[in-house]
Amino acid sequence: MIQTVYIIHLERETARESNILEIKKHIIKLNNNINFIIYPAIDKNDIEFEKYRDLKVFHRMPSHKNVSIIKGEIALCLTYLAILQEIVDKQLNNVLVLEDDVLLNRNKTLDFNVPDNSDIFYLGGHIWNSALWGTYSILYPKWETTKNILKELKKDWPKRFRAVDSMFKRYIHPKFNINGFFDSRNGKSLENMEWENSLLIPDFTKGSVLRNILK
Repeated sequence: MIQTVYIIHLERETARESNILEIKKHIIKLNNNINFIIYPAIDKNDIEFEKYRDLKVFHRMPSHKNVSIIKGEIALCLTYLAILQEIVDKQLNNVLVLEDDVLLNRNKTLDFNVPDNSDIFYLGGHIWNSALWGTYSILYPKWETTKNILKELKKDWPKRFRAVDSMFKRYIHPKFNINGFFDSRNGKSLENMEWENSLLIPDFTKGSVLRNILK
């Protein structure tokens, strides 16, 4: 099913390189012919914050007080949109997009079937306040649908610009067929979740520039 894998990676975050090799090892077990693309993430240190200061709200950062976190969210979202644009331009099907801190869930394998009606398919995520969150491991089965997803994300740009998981929750989930593996938080923090269903989960044991833990 998976034909191409994009792994979002910030070049200066060398601590994640061993994790990238580990996840590649698990994916190659499915198919030796999978094309891996280590996609260079936009660095939040290169973001011109003044350009985005007037945006009304970012998920989790409504007051704009923590500029470092906001710039990280902006950088990750812009990187994600660039990958989706490349998928559309190259007309790629069955593309898995990962962030570089993703881990294979313990006692899980990456053997799975994608229902034919899936517009996007989550290999991991969490339900919080009745909504699905987490864009760190999503499979895009058809490039034509990915084109429509990208169009929806860019509608009224940059008026609706937010953190990428917030954009998916607001604009994509209500209009597209969502399937996959995800878990309920059940009131727990992400670090303390049991992660019973998700095939891939975030690694919370190390700091990550992509997840804005490192400044």
